[in-house]
Amino acid sequence: MDFAGDIFEPFLVRDYVKRAGSEKLLFGTDLPWLDLRYYLSNMLSAEISDSDRKNIFGLNAARLFSISI
Repeated sequence: MDFAGDIFEPFLVRDYVKRAGSEKLLFGTDLPWLDLRYYLSNMLSAEISDSDRKNIFGLNAARLFSISI
């Protein structure tokens, strides 16, 4: 699952992390149609841990595409 499109409230990020786990979520945007800063602010203001953010912002994508970090 990614966070592009319909994620308009930070509480949804928190709820998805609680229900699915941050290991199954990817950060995404609808760039160029919507401003990237909007999605970043939702992720940064969500009530989740820094390790959850790291998973969502890139570690999960790196695992998915077998990229070493």
